Amino acid sequence: MRKVAIYLIAGGIILLSLKFITIILQFLTSHPIIGLGIFIITVGILLFLLDIYRENQISKDSEPFRGVKK
Repeated sequence: MRKVAIYLIAGGIILLSLKFITIILQFLTSHPIIGLGIFIITVGILLFLLDIYRENQISKDSEPFRGVKK
């Protein structure tokens, strides 16, 4: 009985998310300038996060007390 409930909940979430995605895509195709702006903002955020990740990876190598217990 629990399996059936989990499957029904998962199926409902999938259907709602697909409906939500189609509504967003319909809005963006009917308003291309807003879609372009959202795309540019998203790319900027991804580049910013990638830069932060790379900076953290570089700084991990230059820590003076790495592996030394205080």
